[in-house]
Amino acid sequence: MYCKECGAKIEDGKFCSECGANLKPVPPKQKERQPVSVHTADILLTLIIPILGIFIGIDYLLKNKGEGERGIGIIILSLFLILIYGAILIMIGIRI
Repeated sequence: MYCKECGAKIEDGKFCSECGANLKPVPPKQKERQPVSVHTADILLTLIIPILGIFIGIDYLLKNKGEGERGIGIIILSLFLILIYGAILIMIGIRI
């Protein structure tokens, strides 16, 4: 076997005895995941519907004098959607 760097005849091993070159193939480096760049306006547009849902739920509760499971349900669903959107943005590495 011959060294790919200096051409010297070598025995089996990890390094060339003449020049010290690594004889084992080095696996190619994997590309690092780059964060996705999104405008702040895009994120705000995504959150408008759940935020409107919170206001609709509060309005429903105020009109029904605090009685009404539907208003509480709308508020809880809206808060849940905001948490889901936030988790997705964090997972995909959004950079604002």
